[in-house]
Amino acid sequence: MARPLSLLSAVATAVALLACTAGSTLAATLQVSPIVIQFYQGTQAQPMWLTNQGDAPLRAQVRIYKWTQNGDDENLELTNEVVASPPVMEIEAGQRQLLRIVRRSLAPAGREESYRVIVDELPHDDAPAGGDANALSFLLRYSIPAFVSPAAAPAKVFQHQAQGVMHANPARIQITNQGGARIRASRLVHEDANGKSTTVMDGLIGYVLAHGRRTWQLPPSAVSLPPGTFRIRIANDTGENFLRVETSQP
Repeated sequence: MARPLSLLSAVATAVALLACTAGSTLAATLQVSPIVIQFYQGTQAQPMWLTNQGDAPLRAQVRIYKWTQNGDDENLELTNEVVASPPVMEIEAGQRQLLRIVRRSLAPAGREESYRVIVDELPHDDAPAGGDANALSFLLRYSIPAFVSPAAAPAKVFQHQAQGVMHANPARIQITNQGGARIRASRLVHEDANGKSTTVMDGLIGYVLAHGRRTWQLPPSAVSLPPGTFRIRIANDTGENFLRVETSQP
């Protein structure tokens, strides 16, 4: 059954914020590495490590979803094209567990295939059903992107086929990817006629999958910017570049 990616992305964002506080007063007990998985043709399995940084055992479950974009809609559908081994595990305090992400078929893909590896920390069997209403228990979820490349080896030069368009009312940016591999969008910058640069959106904005399209709302501050040029950084696993964003005609 298809699951809306937006819900999982919201949880993943919360987890990412939690993980970023490691070393401060708030730290994630469950850590996952790497944060992106890449398969090339001929590669059947990739490792993933789950680490328990807490002082008590924890249990985790791993599920894998096919990830697609239909227009501006994102969907996750449970799949057995790629599987996790083992799918459920218990990790002792201070220990780590090797997890294998395995492709069940090595048939060549016509274009890049996209998946999400969802790692959930499970509640302890002895966790109380009720309890103190003021007590908080955080169970973590990670949403890790995984990609299967259609090429036997990565391209030597970064290539993309993408178009960016800026719309108004409300202010939003839309990126269409006509290429056969995903692009990662980040750091939207505005430059006015005098060459002054203003960062509109920083950090990772999101992915546009192969032959996909995504639209993101812009912050209110973008509306008050003077006439100028917008550029957004796009990247894949072989390089990065800036994409000029055209302004749509009213």
